[in-house]
Amino acid sequence: MASVGVKPASSKRAEPAFRPISGREQGMRSTVVLRRARGANGLQYLRAAEVHPHLSQDGEMAERVVGEIELWDGWRLVLPNDCMSERNQDGSWSAWDSTHTVDVHIVTVTSTQDGRPLGSATTLGRESNVDGAGWIGHVEQLNEADAQGPAYRLAIKAGAENSCLSCWVAYRNPEERTWGDQILESIVFNAPEARKRRFGRR
Repeated sequence: MASVGVKPASSKRAEPAFRPISGREQGMRSTVVLRRARGANGLQYLRAAEVHPHLSQDGEMAERVVGEIELWDGWRLVLPNDCMSERNQDGSWSAWDSTHTVDVHIVTVTSTQDGRPLGSATTLGRESNVDGAGWIGHVEQLNEADAQGPAYRLAIKAGAENSCLSCWVAYRNPEERTWGDQILESIVFNAPEARKRRFGRR
């Protein structure tokens, strides 16, 4: 199992051509340090993958990963095929090949003021239409476009105890929805014993 490592400091990213992700889209405020994304990274990375599948958005060499990916705060997922990946400066994680991109944000809190954990329905913050191992969620396909033409994003939001994962899978061909569905079905949450932000290294 590959685990997400800490991305070293690098030069500032170019400002994206898309609107910032709002607090509502991020799901909930976090008690851990997590900078907000400056753009809809799914489409941003889709363009990068089309230009050069081995370069990250800021031009650095990315790492090749495949199979089960251990993220952080108890979350993991499975990539259906080899992808390039990196940990972003804003705290998120991205992976891509020549056809798809995956962008993940995770927000975790310790507990409520009275010490009780936040339930899955609370961290999700909206009506659920899907569920998985240790989580409930909401999924929808967004039809968008950029300078290169039509684009699609499978928007996945998963709520678990004290934690919320947002995942966007972007692709050009609507038939690639099945690739995104494989990611959706692979998402697993196991509550960590200690609420500490742990980063593994490959």
